[in-house]
Order: sequence, then C-alpha cells, then structure tokens
Amino acid sequence: MKHLHIWKNDKFTEPYIQLINKHFDQSEHSFLIIHKGSGVPITSSENVRGILKNINGIIRIIIEMYRSNKIYLHSLFDLKVVIILFFQPWLLKKSNWII
Repeated sequence: MKHLHIWKNDKFTEPYIQLINKHFDQSEHSFLIIHKGSGVPITSSENVRGILKNINGIIRIIIEMYRSNKIYLHSLFDLKVVIILFFQPWLLKKSNWII
C-alpha cells in the first residue's frame, strides 16, 4: 500500500472513495475510516477499513502509518491521531494534511 487516507465518516467520505477508486489503482490506496458505523453509510470495498477509537484501533492506525509511503490526513479531527504524530514526528515527513 502506497497511500493511506485517514478520516472520520462524513458526507464527503463515500464520494471521495469512489473517485479515488475510479481514477487510481485501488490496490495503492487504503482508507481508514474512524467510526465507520456512524454517519453516512460507506460501501464495502477491499481498501476501506473501519477503525474504532479504542486501543486496538490506535494500534491499527500506527501499523498502517508505518506501512504506507504517503499518509493523507483529511482534517485533524481526532486528538489521538495528533498525539501519535507528536510522539512519532518522523511520520510527519510522509504526511499531508488535506482540509
């Protein structure tokens, strides 16, 4: 996986995932959706994974951040993600903040 997208579930999530999957190689993009069950329904796909805000979810986010070449943060919505980046600043070199 080359590109990791991290964001919470909102009204723009589903259309954006469809856009990326349509115009780019689906195997190169992975989407971690915080609280996938809440908000707008997301169509299941191989490259979309829901994450809960518990310790297992935080560990999964960290693992996926290390595996990816580029990290795209779709807003800085979650204090836990900010804390991860604060204590592991080397991940910032491959991170991009998208508003």
